[in-house]
Amino acid sequence: MTVRGQFPFTVIGHRGCAGVEPENTLRGVHRAIDMGCPMVEIDVHVLDGRLIVIHDGKVDRTTDGRGVLEKFKLEELRKLDAGLGEKIPYLEEVLEMCAGKCQLNIELKGKGSAEAVVEVLERWGPVHVVISSFEWDWLETVRKLDEVLDISVLVSKAYLLDAAILQAKKLRAVSVNPSLKILSEAFCDKVHAQDMLVYTYTVKEQKHLKHAQACGADGCFADFPDAVLKELR
Repeated sequence: MTVRGQFPFTVIGHRGCAGVEPENTLRGVHRAIDMGCPMVEIDVHVLDGRLIVIHDGKVDRTTDGRGVLEKFKLEELRKLDAGLGEKIPYLEEVLEMCAGKCQLNIELKGKGSAEAVVEVLERWGPVHVVISSFEWDWLETVRKLDEVLDISVLVSKAYLLDAAILQAKKLRAVSVNPSLKILSEAFCDKVHAQDMLVYTYTVKEQKHLKHAQACGADGCFADFPDAVLKELR
């Protein structure tokens, strides 16, 4: 028996809700929760021993600053405007916002983030999270440090799809998350046969949603989760 069809289609707020609010901000996460997303995804890097919520290794695209993260001190980084007056959040701030409201998908982006995330979650106590990454060795680190944390394997290249399934099985992952560009019904069937889920990224248009559903995906990451949720009603 596979997991396919056991759950409703899951809409995951991508970087909070990146198409509606400034990405990876508390404002964006709050908005995604208000929209009704059962899961919200963010990205984390480590700076000065703290986990900060930002996608890129540079601040140029998402803030009013310029330069690579390592050039900043924490207090300097926190003074930057991440959009509409928002600060770059700490992971703990997002955990607090999501507690009891939605599952948090934490994507590992920076070196050392695997160890740092596990440490924070150990201090935080029981929380509804899943750890994801394209860096599969980082996910192996997470699994070595914690036997029970939910893990998702990300994959962006078609030639790595079968390897991603094998890696996910090895890690006892809950899902394999491929790009829409490489998503297929055959892939979804393979993942479901291993009792894992498929969450695809990133749905930005109606045709993307239709493709994800036609292939048998269990959910999607969405920049405009409100539009996707409306389409599903």
